[in-house]
Amino acid sequence: METLKILVVSQKGGVGKSTLSTNFVAWYGEKKKQSSVLLDFDPHASSSTWIKELSPRNVNFKEVSSSDFSAQRWFMGARTIIRKVNGTYNVAVADVTWTSGMNSDFLKEFDLVIVPTSVSQLDIDATQNFIQQNISSFQKKNSSFANKRLPPSLMLLPSMVTNEQLKTNPFTNKNFNFPFLLLPPIPYDTNVRSLFKNEFVHQSKLHTKHLFEICFEAISQAGKVKLKEKTTKLTKKTSLQKIERIQGNPSFSTNQVKKIWATKTNVHDNQNIARIIKSEEKNTKSFIRKKSWLEKITSW
Repeated sequence: METLKILVVSQKGGVGKSTLSTNFVAWYGEKKKQSSVLLDFDPHASSSTWIKELSPRNVNFKEVSSSDFSAQRWFMGARTIIRKVNGTYNVAVADVTWTSGMNSDFLKEFDLVIVPTSVSQLDIDATQNFIQQNISSFQKKNSSFANKRLPPSLMLLPSMVTNEQLKTNPFTNKNFNFPFLLLPPIPYDTNVRSLFKNEFVHQSKLHTKHLFEICFEAISQAGKVKLKEKTTKLTKKTSLQKIERIQGNPSFSTNQVKKIWATKTNVHDNQNIARIIKSEEKNTKSFIRKKSWLEKITSW
């Protein structure tokens, strides 16, 4: 069994990183009935505390937070933990607050890297700088087709988005000039805080619950595509032999060896995310305003 490994990471707190990590693994375990594990690398350990308190079905957790982020031994230990859970669970989600001393090679261990961000210009600028300094440089260094391990897919998550903020689109080439996938937004809902250690979003009566679940479903489907992509990638050992077979077989499409989960820097042209899940137009109609940037990107 191949474990889908997801990193939820941000350079700052208060953007909904732990809320997403916790509620996604709980939803995945209870609604999808698939085994999941939360790896809590956050110093505050709030996500593992939430899981520990409620013990959702099919969900395990490992609290591995440390204040010694700059040490090489932290990187080695964290990498060992990730590799140990591979093949044991269907999905592993790591909750990490990134610091300047951390090793970007840690990203190599994951299939999806999710970066939550609010849509204020201040946070948009901070998120762009964080990605350019860490994730995008990693993708360039490791994007070679010949590499054995695929780089993770970068996913931006608009977090704590208000109705007013849906009227403008901050996810343009001006703000983000690198490839990424845009997840359905997590809405701003003050009632989410009251759920901590009491229940999970999918168990609640929040009027925004279905919007969280749309995001969770998108992550789940993106993970399936990423794992499929990994199984179809040519390895160094067999690439020459397979290429010879491909060249001798005109019916073989070159698209089969390209990235299945393709991205574009212009999110207005990115139709992949709109096809992730079935239409939820009726459910989201009260939340999405006419001609919002979400409507331009997706057609739920």
